[in-house]
Amino acid sequence: MPEIDFHGVRGCYTSWGQGDPTLFLHSGASSGRQWQKVVEHLASPRLSIAPDFLGFGDSDPWPESGKLTHDLQAALALRVLDAHAEGAADVVGHSYGGAAAVRLAVNHPGRVRSLVLIEPVVHHVLEESGDPLFSESIRVAQAFIASVELGEIEAGWEVFVDSSNGPGTWARLSPERRKRFLDQTVQTKEAFISNLVNRTSLAEYRAIQAPVTLIHGTRTSNTNLRIAALLRDAIPAATGIAIDGAGHMSPLTHPAEVAKLISAHLDRVSE
Repeated sequence: MPEIDFHGVRGCYTSWGQGDPTLFLHSGASSGRQWQKVVEHLASPRLSIAPDFLGFGDSDPWPESGKLTHDLQAALALRVLDAHAEGAADVVGHSYGGAAAVRLAVNHPGRVRSLVLIEPVVHHVLEESGDPLFSESIRVAQAFIASVELGEIEAGWEVFVDSSNGPGTWARLSPERRKRFLDQTVQTKEAFISNLVNRTSLAEYRAIQAPVTLIHGTRTSNTNLRIAALLRDAIPAATGIAIDGAGHMSPLTHPAEVAKLISAHLDRVSE
């Protein structure tokens, strides 16, 4: 697996194909390999680049506990992009990766030609809007962090996994699958902390000039639906699209549908 040096930390990534670059940013407790099936379904061949975020996949963790941020993850993604392209790229971000994609667009607008955001975890637009769903939106992060600090690690993972995939999902996982999650406990706690300290403002969303497609599932949470609506209203060139029957993890459960929407987005911004 190719790798880069990021401030003395090893960052790894996966890439497929050749052509114009598209950067794929993965969800929490995952890796760049989550995009394999989506990339296979894309209508046109492209250079698809999928970093493993700091602490996930094969990338090393950030060495300072409690200091991981989406700005750092975005900077890692930019460093990986720099290894392949000098100009602007299309960026696709899902969940945790959606929040990092936004920070990349805010901090380096000249490097982002367009954005596809799939249910980005950006809770604080709810807080800024005075939405009562805000407290519910950070419940899972707070519960996971508290459970880990109390040593009740499986309880924390059960709350997290079930919140994204439906009640009872954790209980149905095989022991091997549970172990893979449990092995990522430390870095997932750090990722939740980075979610809680990410305070991208509505003004920053309004300043995004790149074309944006916002994707959500019809079976996702009310919190994710509300965030999608707020971002659609705030970002000037945003289009909202729903995937019927999908929940929060649509790149994994509905890869063909996600790829179709990404391909349509890329065709539109290339015209």
